Amino acid sequence: MGNSGYVALLFVSILFNELTRSYITEIRKIIAYLSKSATDMVCIDSNNSEVLVEIEYRLSSLFKHNHPVGTFQYVLCWDADIELNRARQLSGVNVVLVYENSKFSLKYDENKSIQVINLKEIVNSIIINDLNKIRVCSGQDS
Repeated sequence: MGNSGYVALLFVSILFNELTRSYITEIRKIIAYLSKSATDMVCIDSNNSEVLVEIEYRLSSLFKHNHPVGTFQYVLCWDADIELNRARQLSGVNVVLVYENSKFSLKYDENKSIQVINLKEIVNSIIINDLNKIRVCSGQDS
């Protein structure tokens, strides 16, 4: 299994665990994982719409693979490792990684965007939340 396979496995583990599923608000359900297809995953999002999801270990790999903009609605990655607010080319289109309302997205064509689910950030949030619960239970102040 390649790195993107591990990202998919971690995503499934977080999404289907009762204690952690609330950390992924964008996706409700996985319909199909297509390891040998142009699209990596078909899911149902929070609006009950069918969406296409690209899976990359690092977000920068999306640009190396040059996936056509507009053929997917989400990118699932372990690490959003590209510079924020800097224009980059993706299949001939200028896209910019932005961080708004505690979420990453790739903005393009003035009002269009591709949502980025950064699992590294989600796992860190889960760990911090668990550590805070341990402190409270043990009587320690944060």
